[in-house]
Amino acid sequence: MTWTNNEIETDAAVEAVEETPNLEFFEYFKDKDIKTVLKIGAFQGKNTEMVMEHINPETLYVVEDWKTIPREVLYEADMPYIEQQFEFKTAKYKSVKILKDGLDKVLDKVVENNSVDLVIIKETDKDALKSIIKKVKSKVKKPGYITGIGWGSKNVVFACLETIGDVDEYYSDVNSKWIKVIK
Repeated sequence: MTWTNNEIETDAAVEAVEETPNLEFFEYFKDKDIKTVLKIGAFQGKNTEMVMEHINPETLYVVEDWKTIPREVLYEADMPYIEQQFEFKTAKYKSVKILKDGLDKVLDKVVENNSVDLVIIKETDKDALKSIIKKVKSKVKKPGYITGIGWGSKNVVFACLETIGDVDEYYSDVNSKWIKVIK
């Protein structure tokens, strides 16, 4: 495949948008028995690769509907290309299950209540986050974990406080992340 300058520039801009957590974040889960992960939001797959390399669950459900990502947020990125990149990066992981129809359409059909050890939610706005947390909370085993990547705004903090209470661990760096233990 031959790349044009526009495609290369778009890919670089897209890479800059996708935040990747540092290894300290994954160290928290090292001694936990994480078998099933539900990841909301995928984009190009960097974080999905990190989950597989450092947590290595038996099953990783990834929910993403590349058709609904606002293009203006992503520097006019080519969504079919982004989706293709995700599939390319995750093809080597047989335990990754891609659910492309969006959270509302697939969650109850595919993921049973009390079956998920860890939920990872990609950055979004306060209202969307509150809605996602309410939908996925019943899927989490006890004890289990709900966490986010790429959240530094106070709106996100308030969304968490209003739905699941104060967080148990908070990692403040470029990618601001938190972990909530569900007991």
